[in-house]
Amino acid sequence: MDNLSDEDSGVYQFRFQTNLHSSWITANSAAILSVTDLQVKEETVEENQNLIKVSCSTSCSLGSQYVWYKNGQTLEHKTTASMQLDSTRPSEEGSYSCAVKGHRSPAVCECR
Repeated sequence: MDNLSDEDSGVYQFRFQTNLHSSWITANSAAILSVTDLQVKEETVEENQNLIKVSCSTSCSLGSQYVWYKNGQTLEHKTTASMQLDSTRPSEEGSYSCAVKGHRSPAVCECR
């Protein structure tokens, strides 16, 4: 399935028809689908007020397959779930977003 949304979350049962039966058979078990968006969260690192931690998060377990973007451009070698930015460096200002396997989250961190 492509283009899933929150409304697609739910319990799904499988139905099938065989050459031996003329009516549909519904499976006894079901699959539960939970759709969630990626989010970019921003927080200040307390021991150093100039550092900002941005994290890519979701309620699903994604492993280590992260891609980070700054102003729409891929940040090479940034593959962890979070990174730190120095708010005193103008070069680190921008709009940050993250992705898993090419599905980008909304850019919610306008870091300055």
